[in-house]
Amino acid sequence: MRQAHILVALLSPEYISSRYCQLEYNLEMVRRAKCLKRVVGVVVRPCGWKATTAAGLKLLPEDGRSVPEWRSADAAFLDVAQGLGKLVWTVRTEMAKGAANPATPSVPSPRMPPHQS
Repeated sequence: MRQAHILVALLSPEYISSRYCQLEYNLEMVRRAKCLKRVVGVVVRPCGWKATTAAGLKLLPEDGRSVPEWRSADAAFLDVAQGLGKLVWTVRTEMAKGAANPATPSVPSPRMPPHQS
């Protein structure tokens, strides 16, 4: 059975402006395009993520609002944890289906499930 890999990008002004982070991020996006990796962004601080390729991803917390934009940081991080939990569950379910049916590829889809509150 293949391992599913998930990249969690912690989006902040420093992350977006870091050459090293962008090189790593771009490499992971290539893997995502090949259905080898899932990529999820967590907006930890207000930043210009809408002008990056992260704009095409499902972002956490809900709707890509940064953690400080929430009334409570605890509520924001709970939303992040629940979103990541759903993603892990989805990937595990897809992997189990792939293992049960060898004709079906066990590589997870690059898209996250719809976010539900």
